[in-house]
Amino acid sequence: MTQLNDFQLLVLEKETIQCSDVAELLGDYTDKELPPTLRARIDSHIHQCEHCQELERSYRLTVELAGQLNTNNPLPRGVQTRLRKALNEKLGLSLPLA
Repeated sequence: MTQLNDFQLLVLEKETIQCSDVAELLGDYTDKELPPTLRARIDSHIHQCEHCQELERSYRLTVELAGQLNTNNPLPRGVQTRLRKALNEKLGLSLPLA
């Protein structure tokens, strides 16, 4: 059984999951690293919310495109920082800045 962190527990205890909760947990959700009960609640929210459906599509596309980058030529640190900042703003993520 997957151990819940404090934020996941807080979201699980909420009566209604918000879009901001989905955005915060999207990485764990797409990586299937959430406990089944929390995953099911987020699943339900995404299926009912067009905003979060687009957020999930954008996130998955970003991950797919990032996986296609040539790792032999890594991005310069400044480009990495600007990219992460833009992803954080556009997708509501909290990626650490490089």
